[in-house]
Amino acid sequence: MTVWTLFNHRDGTVAVTARRLGSVPEPLTEAWIDAMAEIAAGRTVADGVSLVLEYRVTGGPTWHLAVANGRIQVVTGTADSPDVSFHAEWATALAMADGSLDPLRAVIDGDLLLHGDPRSLVMARDLLDDVGDLFSNC
Repeated sequence: MTVWTLFNHRDGTVAVTARRLGSVPEPLTEAWIDAMAEIAAGRTVADGVSLVLEYRVTGGPTWHLAVANGRIQVVTGTADSPDVSFHAEWATALAMADGSLDPLRAVIDGDLLLHGDPRSLVMARDLLDDVGDLFSNC
């Protein structure tokens, strides 16, 4: 079975994506966060890299990604002191999760709010690219 997602962008454009049920956990669910945690558990990164990103979805889950001591962890719940925190409404978060909305576009349009020091994202760009590739099938 295929599920179709429709997202209306503020600029009037519409994005449509398709996802086969059963192939990956439903985005923004506990199972989805658990799948990311499982994938992250087996990965290592360079020592000395430290970054905590928190994700909050209005009407949905909160989780964080922590990189420290050569490890990556994905944990349900809030982070004690995130470097950057992302806040989005359900529809925005779902559209980013399924790939129909670019996160940068969401920031520019005001649909994804950032709290904290965005310079830490720039400094960790290579790490974030690797993490994005790591979770691309979730």
